[in-house]
Amino acid sequence: MSESKFDPMVEGSLDDILTDSTYIEFRFLPEMISGDNQSLGPVEEMWKSDIKYSSYKTLSTTAYYRYRDKLFTWNVSNKYYYSINGEKTNPNDVKEYYTSQPSSKYPFSDSKTTEAYKWYTTTSKKEYALDANGAKAFSSKQIDDYIYYDNPYKITAYRSRTVTGTYQPYKYYMCSDSETNSRVVLQQKPCGESLNPTFTVERGVFYSCVNDLNSDSIYGNKVPEGTTCKKYSGWTAWSTAACDTSQSDICESQTKIFYNWYKLVDSGDKTYYPSGSSTASGEKAYYTSAPVNGAVNEQPKVTAYKWYYTVNKTTSEYTAVAPSGYASATRTEDYKWTDWSSWSTNNPKTSDGRVRNIETKYKIKLQQILSDNSGGWTAIGSYVTEEEMIRILKEKGYNVESLDDINNNGEIRYQVKMYIRNKKESAK
Repeated sequence: MSESKFDPMVEGSLDDILTDSTYIEFRFLPEMISGDNQSLGPVEEMWKSDIKYSSYKTLSTTAYYRYRDKLFTWNVSNKYYYSINGEKTNPNDVKEYYTSQPSSKYPFSDSKTTEAYKWYTTTSKKEYALDANGAKAFSSKQIDDYIYYDNPYKITAYRSRTVTGTYQPYKYYMCSDSETNSRVVLQQKPCGESLNPTFTVERGVFYSCVNDLNSDSIYGNKVPEGTTCKKYSGWTAWSTAACDTSQSDICESQTKIFYNWYKLVDSGDKTYYPSGSSTASGEKAYYTSAPVNGAVNEQPKVTAYKWYYTVNKTTSEYTAVAPSGYASATRTEDYKWTDWSSWSTNNPKTSDGRVRNIETKYKIKLQQILSDNSGGWTAIGSYVTEEEMIRILKEKGYNVESLDDINNNGEIRYQVKMYIRNKKESAK
């Protein structure tokens, strides 16, 4: 405010106020009960509005609140997003982005990202291990890094031998040195003879085609008495020449499966998702992460958006705040008030944007001041600003922070005057 454009500050009234030309300021004069020897009545508690005493000592003040909310209908806008899986109302359900309108039906965009890519998948082809002649190599075991196989090929190999003569089986005695000892020795002479003269108890007799006391195969070649044992030639090399496997003593076979071994290599062909185009120019959709397993992103990344159109409507339900999911909703002129709440000491102040009407009343615990040595009020200083008055009263020992606190204290009060400054005629 420029001092040169206004007249001096003077005490005024409502009649002195000129529209757009008057600066107004309120000044306060604090006062307190005079005297120190006060006679006090009994302790009482009552609503501030019910106090009829001209002066009283305030013991405590409790604020009570009630409120009501203003309820509105709302103008809301529903968004319908383009998606390859059909329209969506929730942008989180849409995965694809576009740098421009995917359809003229969807003129608006949001959900901006600077990390969008086109994505493609590639097909693989088989690369086989080859032999020295350049043909597909067969092997029963993996060849190097060729970990896959196909074309199983089964080969059965045989080997055989011939009977070169016959002989009678050898008789073996099972001998022990007592009836209770379970240990036995084998010998080809009756028990008590040969190298074990103390092993005189015969535990059994059997025949074997093996003539070697030190061989582990004596028992494996046991035969009935009277059997003719055979002598054989050596085994032939393994070959595909078949022999009669039903004669297992002179013919053996084994079967192996051989495969062609291969690995998968990139064919170099690209298929862009979701259009199926073989070229990047044929694909319009972008994603921030792989839309399908195995997809590869195509550089460079771009800035892209999700696209939508809107349908506007007005809600039929009255609410104090915007309906859930409609952050940009606006109030209509259609409203109604809720009923007043019950009185409570809980302050119902809220910051969620609703229009809330709050009323406050005070319950005062007090003692009436029956008499004092002067019976009057004493002014403290002169007329000052509200902030100055509160500071002065605090210095006097009163716990006050606002005009309400002063009004609720029967030992102090204030007078108020209005001061005005009108614009000078030349400055109008």
